[in-house]
Amino acid sequence: MSNEILIIFMFIGLIFILVGLQAHLGFALTAVAIIAGLIGKGDFAFLKLFPMSIWGIMGNYVLVAIPLFVFMGYM
Repeated sequence: MSNEILIIFMFIGLIFILVGLQAHLGFALTAVAIIAGLIGKGDFAFLKLFPMSIWGIMGNYVLVAIPLFVFMGYM
């Protein structure tokens, strides 16, 4: 499957999830990414990359501060 068709499926899936099911944005983006990964690869081997990417984000102190600033702005 070509990358262009996969991208189209991702956006259609995102629109369907957001508008049709009224899901939260984080859950919708995660579901679309997992579905696109399954379509692109055909197996669940790509899920092994999630812990490594989460660990890399947790080690970056600038990205950790962003939710704190959002919370302070909300208060």
